[in-house]
Amino acid sequence: GWAQIFLRNGKPLGVGDIVVQPMLADVLDRLVDDGLSSFYNGSVAKILVDGLRSSGCPIDYEDFASHKSEWVNPIEINYRGFKLYEVPPNSQGITTLMILNILEEYDVKSMGYYSSEHVNTLVNASMLAYEDRDRYVADPLYYKAPIDKLLSKSYVSCRRSMMSSSSFKADVEDTTFFTVADRWGNIVGFVQSLFYPFGSLITVNGVTFQCRGLGFSLDENSPNRIEPCKRPLHTLSILGFQDQNGFGIIGCAGGDLRPQIHAQILSNIVDFNMNIAEAVDAPRIALTGLRGEIVYECRIPHPKIDLQAKPLPYYSSTVGLSQALYRRGDGLLQATADPRSDGIAIAIP
Repeated sequence: GWAQIFLRNGKPLGVGDIVVQPMLADVLDRLVDDGLSSFYNGSVAKILVDGLRSSGCPIDYEDFASHKSEWVNPIEINYRGFKLYEVPPNSQGITTLMILNILEEYDVKSMGYYSSEHVNTLVNASMLAYEDRDRYVADPLYYKAPIDKLLSKSYVSCRRSMMSSSSFKADVEDTTFFTVADRWGNIVGFVQSLFYPFGSLITVNGVTFQCRGLGFSLDENSPNRIEPCKRPLHTLSILGFQDQNGFGIIGCAGGDLRPQIHAQILSNIVDFNMNIAEAVDAPRIALTGLRGEIVYECRIPHPKIDLQAKPLPYYSSTVGLSQALYRRGDGLLQATADPRSDGIAIAIP
């Protein structure tokens, strides 16, 4: 596994050492020769299943062969004249829309940017949305979340009157996001993740497996209880937004915090008239759920809130790494990469 790749004679690789992965190269060669379908139903699948079983994983070839990807319709709301689109359950994407639905009940701009009223509104809206996420979001093949109800204005008004001090557990993540646009007007957002930094810690022939099973619950009453062939609640999502001038995409590496990051960037654009670069660059605050803790970049004055608040550096990856792209109606593209990471916005002829 990992030791074969990253250790030499039992010691970690040093700076400048070259990582050679002949087994991964063999897997990639097989995909070229046998076709991409062989990853789930062919020679590559057999290699991976045999390796997983030797590691003690209760999996068989049929588990791979029965895999099917889905093409699903996004869920959507209107936020102050902007159409917003997110990934439906079993993704937590609806959480972003629920946060913004609550924010729309307030005159956020008049509060003042990151005033104590603004911060408390963000935090409380996030608490309510995450409570509903954990209560309702699951694999739609096993549990139909009441999406229309959760995104309705009447439900938002009801939830607004129930501001809660509940918290959730935010997990670390190992996620990559990028967005691409072409000359013909197509825009794509791509997000992939191992979830934890080294996923499940299991690697077969250089292929590392994720640990999204952590999204399941051992509570028999939870919609995310473990069941055969079921997909867990997961944190991956992408926010699309459209106004009368164009269409854009916001995405990030952020784990459980992703809905808060998406919502804050979108609110920066809509409520505080920022362009996408300013909105991504702007300081962030996040409810982490760990002991009810708030973290905030110290470009924000110390927030006056009831919960414990912890300052972060001026730019901190703790509050996510975001990228965004916007195509205006006249065809002009605007793209930005988060200064908290080593990403870059670039045009390719």
